[in-house]
Amino acid sequence: MRYNRTLPGLTAGIAALLCALPAAAQTTATDQSPPPPTGFWERANLLSDIGGVRPALQNVGVTFNLQEIDEVLGNVTGGVHTGADYDGLTTASLSLDTSKALHWSGGTFNISALQIHGR
Repeated sequence: MRYNRTLPGLTAGIAALLCALPAAAQTTATDQSPPPPTGFWERANLLSDIGGVRPALQNVGVTFNLQEIDEVLGNVTGGVHTGADYDGLTTASLSLDTSKALHWSGGTFNISALQIHGR
């Protein structure tokens, strides 16, 4: 079974940063888009729009993703080895839409990094 989560230190740092940001303005009746989902399970991203940072970066063509996948595998009895093992994968990626960022149509620049951990 796989379990997605964020890094604990990163989550605490981002939460502290978000508490320091001013509250977002309420939407007016003239706004046509529905408000973003507020429930934890309805959001597309764990931190939603991060106080407007995510949409601001997307307007200039920058998309950043961070994903953590962990799993614990266990053998309770029998076999060569009993016990539990843990492994995980942290993936970070940065994508740049060259149309928005550099006014160069049809291009995308991607960079990604992987960190495999556990046994």
